[in-house]
Amino acid sequence: MTRPARHRILERRKRGVRANTTIAVRAILDAARRRGIDVGVSADGELVLVAPARVPPNVHRWFAHWVLQFESEILDLLRDTGMRSMSNQAEPTKETEVVH
Repeated sequence: MTRPARHRILERRKRGVRANTTIAVRAILDAARRRGIDVGVSADGELVLVAPARVPPNVHRWFAHWVLQFESEILDLLRDTGMRSMSNQAEPTKETEVVH
């Protein structure tokens, strides 16, 4: 296989991976929204999950885990679609989790 052909194949694979990642991120954010979980960005640029008290702790942890797995992609998506901003004066409650 020639170098240019190999390069084209690798570029196609990269585009496919990016497309699949975008689909996964949108699905996670849509599922969170349907459950009343707000995913936003603090003034410091950190992702923040805010869940109502009715959301079971294990569901909240599941979303926190997957938001961490796709942190950079979620930040990119939020920036591209008009980032939600969380007030930096808001005191974290037991329902709020800053995702690092």
